[in-house]
Amino acid sequence: MLRLPTRSGAELLAWGRMLRRVRAEDQRKHIRRPVHIAAKMNVGRSLRDCTVLDISDNGARIAVERSQEVPDEITICMSPRGFPIRPCRVIWRSDTEIGVEFIAASAE
Repeated sequence: MLRLPTRSGAELLAWGRMLRRVRAEDQRKHIRRPVHIAAKMNVGRSLRDCTVLDISDNGARIAVERSQEVPDEITICMSPRGFPIRPCRVIWRSDTEIGVEFIAASAE
């Protein structure tokens, strides 16, 4: 009789997470590049420190202290001189990270 190897619950959960991550990567329109950029985020009338963890042509993953305090639309400044400034829309949140989509600057 054929016996299949047994897996612990933790191993099965890790395998499932890995499969979901691979599927999500396959669905992305643009390649993500891992980075570690100290940045500032304009929240209301104040600037807060944050770190850009990875970036693509249309968005980024950003480490923040408390994601629930970040409004749905923000501006990110990714250099010491204040440029480039990117308007963003928050599309997902975890406790300490947010995923943003870059908003095209409107031509006025």
